[in-house]
Amino acid sequence: MKTAITAIICSLFLVHISAKTAAQMVTLRRTKITLKEAFREVNKQTGYHYIWSAQQVESNRNISVDIKNQPLQEAIQSIIQGLPLTYELEGKLIIIKEQQATAARKSMVAQDEMTVRGRVTDSLNNGLLGVTVKVLSADLKIVKYASSNGSGDIYIEHVPNQSYLEFSLLGYLPQRIKATENFGTIRLRQQSQYLEELVVVGYMNKKASEVTGAVQQVSGDVLRSSVTSSNVLSMLKGKTTGLYITETSGESGAKGQVVERGSPP
Repeated sequence: MKTAITAIICSLFLVHISAKTAAQMVTLRRTKITLKEAFREVNKQTGYHYIWSAQQVESNRNISVDIKNQPLQEAIQSIIQGLPLTYELEGKLIIIKEQQATAARKSMVAQDEMTVRGRVTDSLNNGLLGVTVKVLSADLKIVKYASSNGSGDIYIEHVPNQSYLEFSLLGYLPQRIKATENFGTIRLRQQSQYLEELVVVGYMNKKASEVTGAVQQVSGDVLRSSVTSSNVLSMLKGKTTGLYITETSGESGAKGQVVERGSPP
């Protein structure tokens, strides 16, 4: 008998709580309002507070609300309609959270990505600044770019698990590796430069096709074909146009003078 009376009292208590919650009515009509503003208005009208995780809920997202004299629970459902959200009521607290399916999808995406780190150096183990790092997908399409700092260190977030890293820097041979969380140290090898491909112009290197002025090249065979001398200037004399070479004497090791046409005296 006591058990039956206790059960009846509990049932009446739950009905009272449910009726009290349902009695909280909400009216809100706005064509453009943020999620945070909507629940702030719910709090003003009902006294119910709200809480959510900033990582799970985009509180500044604009929504459209058309609620007229709806019970609290229906009002909450109307506010979050069309959003990947659900809610729970605990006393006077509204807990907004992600739907389980959305959270599971985010977890799967996080598991498919990683953060990679490592260092890029030259052959002497000196860190290389400004090394371009391409993150390539499994089918070698570019996903994103990154670059090394002054110590040659590289740190890249959100790198797909099945991807590659390609390192490149002017004057060095490019290198490609499988992406891993810690790829250690990558040493880039210097690229050989050939005279027939590059012309040294002052402080920079240019391809011969990029030089607008006249470019002349004298091979070793041409130098040795006409003059037998240990003096390179003597061998070069008369082999190029616009380059005037004079020698103070014919003695071995004697200094000469080189004057280029168009250069200041």
